[in-house]
Amino acid sequence: MTALTPRELFFDYNATTPIAPEAIEEMMPFLTEEFGNASTIYAFGVKARYGIERARGRVARALGAKPEEIVFTGGGSESNNLAIKGAALANRERGRHLISCMTEHRAVMEPLHWLERYFDDELTMLRPQRSGAIDLDELIASIREDTVLISLMFANNETGVLHPIEEVGRIARERGILFHCDAIQGVGKEAIDVNALGVDLLSLSGHKIYAPKGVGALYVREGTRLESFIHGGSHERGLRAGTENVAGIVGLGRAIEVVDARREEEMARLRGLKRRLAEGLQSALDGIDVNGDLERSLAGTLNLGIRGISGPRLVALAAEEGICIAAGSACRTGGTASSHVLEAMGLPQVDVDGAVRLSLGHWTSEASVDHLINALPPLIQRVRGSL
Repeated sequence: MTALTPRELFFDYNATTPIAPEAIEEMMPFLTEEFGNASTIYAFGVKARYGIERARGRVARALGAKPEEIVFTGGGSESNNLAIKGAALANRERGRHLISCMTEHRAVMEPLHWLERYFDDELTMLRPQRSGAIDLDELIASIREDTVLISLMFANNETGVLHPIEEVGRIARERGILFHCDAIQGVGKEAIDVNALGVDLLSLSGHKIYAPKGVGALYVREGTRLESFIHGGSHERGLRAGTENVAGIVGLGRAIEVVDARREEEMARLRGLKRRLAEGLQSALDGIDVNGDLERSLAGTLNLGIRGISGPRLVALAAEEGICIAAGSACRTGGTASSHVLEAMGLPQVDVDGAVRLSLGHWTSEASVDHLINALPPLIQRVRGSL
């Protein structure tokens, strides 16, 4: 049997992805001979500007947007901060009430709490249903005359569960409320058309879609007012000062084009592998539950509640075998706190304590899934025996 490569034993694609070879190829000139500043008018600068604008067009096409509606940022967290803080501060006359959900990523929750703490904005944090998705009736009931912004993620980073974003967009439009969607886990995995979804703002991150770390983008619907919070030059239509990361932006543009082209075939493949993985592990051992909704979730994301174990302990044992899995969001790895996502869903504490996230991607194969099905049960039994 052929030995599996380290990439085939990597089951943490929701944390990050390798850079696509196609993206690396297009980035290389901008890391070497094409080193110009895109704000200059001589040849080096013009070539850099062309690379940025070509990438802007590629991102726009993938989202069904106009190129001028795409703002490049330093990553997903910056995109979320610009969307939430920028929209709230630029639209004070609309109100100071903000709506989100208890299962949002920290890159959404922290900007919301910052507005609450320093600007006296009021927050309504919706509690999800047991499946992980919001209740639309609860959302409607929470809307007030002074609601200025709704911010909801497209897909949860821990469970992969999908919110009914198109329905939320319709509700927001009917009431004149701005709608921001953190689509960092959804872009490249689900069909996303900003007009069909009815979003005013949508965040994405490069390193979740086979582009480099340190680059992201924010879709800003034409006419949407934002307050910039990185001040300096007039880059990115005055919304994001600072010399552009040309190579990173070029890589993002090429990567999103690649994942969008192969998305349907790739997601069908990953959904089959996810089912194979869930069924294989549940057949091998008792006490393994799926946290969230197995079907209405991202094709490559599987969150398991393994009873009688500590999730972080299993992650550590798997790492000793060269297998990369996660106990939750990469942004809290190393911490001792339980998953705020699973707790908000009201899951049994045994499923929260024993939660493990398995996320699949381009280099995940049938052989690697079968390897995981065989390798994890003995490790689970070791953890159960030690507690």
